[in-house]
Amino acid sequence: MEITSEVKQRIAGAIAADRENYPSDNRHATALGIAASVYNAIKKGNYERQVSDANWVGIARRLGVQLRTEMPWTAAKTPTYVFISKQLEACQDSGLSAILCDMPNIGKTFTAKAYVKQHKNAVYVDCSQVKTKLKLVRKIAAEFGVDSKGRYADVYDDLVYYLRSIETPLIILDEAGDLQYEAFLELKALWNATERCCAWYMMGADGLKEKINRSIECKKVGYTEMLSRYGDRYSKVTPDDGKEREAFLMTQARIVAKANAPERRGHCADSAQNHAEGLRRVYTEIEKLKIDSTMMTKIEMQAMEAIIGIHRDMKKANEPDWEKRRYEIAKEVFSKSWADSVLTDEDIAEKAVAAADALVAELQKRQKEAR
Repeated sequence: MEITSEVKQRIAGAIAADRENYPSDNRHATALGIAASVYNAIKKGNYERQVSDANWVGIARRLGVQLRTEMPWTAAKTPTYVFISKQLEACQDSGLSAILCDMPNIGKTFTAKAYVKQHKNAVYVDCSQVKTKLKLVRKIAAEFGVDSKGRYADVYDDLVYYLRSIETPLIILDEAGDLQYEAFLELKALWNATERCCAWYMMGADGLKEKINRSIECKKVGYTEMLSRYGDRYSKVTPDDGKEREAFLMTQARIVAKANAPERRGHCADSAQNHAEGLRRVYTEIEKLKIDSTMMTKIEMQAMEAIIGIHRDMKKANEPDWEKRRYEIAKEVFSKSWADSVLTDEDIAEKAVAAADALVAELQKRQKEAR
């Protein structure tokens, strides 16, 4: 796939926005997985030759930039968005940790990713992609711009040192229920090594809560200590009561639809609001509406161009053929003058053409005045 100039510009813009979250260009380059020379080339705008398509793809993946054209999307401040954002801010400011366990499709992941983009020294990790101890720690290190490719012991020590050195770091662990047992134990060790220096926020569906509680009941080593380090409780956004929960989800859907559904498709936007089963369905419905809206705009533009073309053709059809009119006038003047004149044919033709030009000019002038 060829990376177009438009996509490169979007990725470069995302890099510039993400730079605020890192203390230096070198740290940022490391976090993006590129050499300092490549980073500097992008920063200066000299990337057509020096930056490979592989580099662009890797950066886009890390920053969440889509290579295809993206539909514009506004972050809607749903109850979930507000609740989790406040919890993340409180954890990061105080260096404390917390766990959120709630139903899927309510906007947990979206909120966490949005928070990381807006706050320095905060990173997001999808644990479903790094389930093992080694992958998890290397991933966290890479997100902070710490070298993650050396010996594991060195990566671990460098990460701990860096977390204890920077101001209010926050690590968000999404889909934490997917982590293997050894990874959980390593998280406990990392928490101990960075106590009061680093905040941790663990997120997952109800399965995460069940996994931790079951492991505690079975007296599995590490889980009791882990829960105590994360506040000894599980946070939750959605109400327990079925009817209240349904109303909660419907409210969220309406807020998201109001912020993102195309304005001119009001009756269709209502359908996007009526999906209480989860925000992913709402997102999908709104994306469909946006595509429909875009298609309607294109059709409307094509129709307008067709109408303009028809008017142009009609105007041409009603416009006098002045060259033909000039020829006819000159021909008539020549015929009448030739019979009575003693001038040569050339002189008569010259006078006929001059007379035709003058008459056509006068007719054109009167036509303009009449309009």
